[in-house]
Order: sequence, then structure tokens, then C-alpha cells
Amino acid sequence: KINNTYIGTNSFVTLKNIRDINVLIVGNAFNPGIYTINGNSNMLHALNIAGGINEYGSYRDIELVRDGEVIDTLDIYKVLISGTHNLLSGLRSGDSIIVNPIQNTVYVESGLQRVGIYELLDNETISDLIRYANGYSRFADKRNIQIKRAFEGDYSSFKINPEEISSFEVKNGDSLYVREFRVNSVLVEGEVKNPGNYKFPIGT
Repeated sequence: KINNTYIGTNSFVTLKNIRDINVLIVGNAFNPGIYTINGNSNMLHALNIAGGINEYGSYRDIELVRDGEVIDTLDIYKVLISGTHNLLSGLRSGDSIIVNPIQNTVYVESGLQRVGIYELLDNETISDLIRYANGYSRFADKRNIQIKRAFEGDYSSFKINPEEISSFEVKNGDSLYVREFRVNSVLVEGEVKNPGNYKFPIGT
């Protein structure tokens, strides 16, 4: 504006300081409360200052509320696994970050790279779960996939065909089991006809 108003004048503007803002973090954060943070912060920064998400909180459903309306939703799986969330919604004073309760959890017992408990959204399938767990382990038998499920006091286990993994929707409390063929490697040297490394199933 100065360049257009005053002929032959050049202006240089530098942002020296960024004002702090107050943000309310509620729900299932480790340390909920009101925090004073830098005005350039986003939801991930704010959650980190609050100590992260507690054991009852959702990593898939975190809401940014402004003036009583939800203006953005954060899915940390998309950030850490897919890198698809752009985090363009900057924070303002008076914003609230709500960490909603965890919903559907599925336990990976074996056969995938990262065994453990995963949170799945409605309509997500075994294929999504395998992707979140970093794919099959090198020992996995992809033809032998089972779902273990407890329902109304009964416990059942059923086999999943490989072609069903993209359509089979897992439920809260399910366990995924993929059989593994684990082997030991043995080096044979010396006066033998065929020295070298040999692999044997564990227990042989």
C-alpha cells in the first residue's frame, strides 16, 4: 500500500513477534486445561503441550471447535501413516480442542509387522488394519487369516479368505491372527558335502 501511495518509496515489513493465544484442551487429553501457546501453533502442537492423548482417548476423532462449531477434525493415523492431513487450520484464542473417546479397537496378535492394538473407524476393513500395522511380516502365511470375536458371552474364531480382506469389516474387540512360519537359520561348515546356511522350522 505504501509503494502505491508514495512514488519512489520502498517499504520493508518484518514480523518481529507473534502474539500468544489461549486454547482450551478438553476430553481425553493426558492433561486437559487452558494453555497459552504460540499463535503459529496447530492442533498437534497443542496436544503435545497437554501431554498427548490418554488411554481412553481417540487418535482418530479430535475436533477443533470455534464459536460453538466444529471447523476441523484431526485423524492422527492419517498424519503419521499416510501424511495426508494438511493442518492448515491455525488456532485462535478461544478455540477448544476436544479429544473424543476411543471407539473401535482391534488387537493384532501375529503375522503383521507391528502387533498391538489399533483403532479403526466405522466401515474400515482388514485391509486398512494391515496397512496401519505396516503390512505382513516375512513369516506370515497369507492364506491363513483368522478373526477371533467375543459376542454375548460366546467366543468364536473364523477363517477369512484372502479375497475378503478388502471388504470384511472388523468389530470392536476383535483380534486378528495371521499364522506364521518361523524358522531358524543354521550355518553348516567343515567336512560336509554341502556346507552353507540352512533354514529349519522352529522346534525342529
